[in-house]
Amino acid sequence: MTHLLKKSQDNHKSALQLFGNYKYYAPSIHCAYYSCVQLMIHILLTAGKKTEKQIDVETQKESSHNYYIREVSELITKLQPGKLVEFNKIKELKKFRRSSDYKDIEITFDDANKATTYSEQINSTLKKVFNIL
Repeated sequence: MTHLLKKSQDNHKSALQLFGNYKYYAPSIHCAYYSCVQLMIHILLTAGKKTEKQIDVETQKESSHNYYIREVSELITKLQPGKLVEFNKIKELKKFRRSSDYKDIEITFDDANKATTYSEQINSTLKKVFNIL
């Protein structure tokens, strides 16, 4: 297990705790999204056979998050193209996270519920496609 996989799992658990136990909706969205991001990086390092240095260089040309999404999408397309629709929820989750972190808006129960649900679905899809226990 890479440290990123562990961090992804911890962020997922944190998202659920923040959402369910504390009603901290904005931070729960943040953790839910980053759980997916860390899992994507883990996948790029393992299944994608990239090095951290390679990823660092390649993300200088574009937004790192757009890069992760694009690269993982390409891997999914090669392995199980039918799962791409499920993974594409990451784009909606990314919008939730940007609004939650940077916009002067109220983040509601429904927003956080949808974000944590998307995160669970995305992570589940990624784990199935890339055989991650």
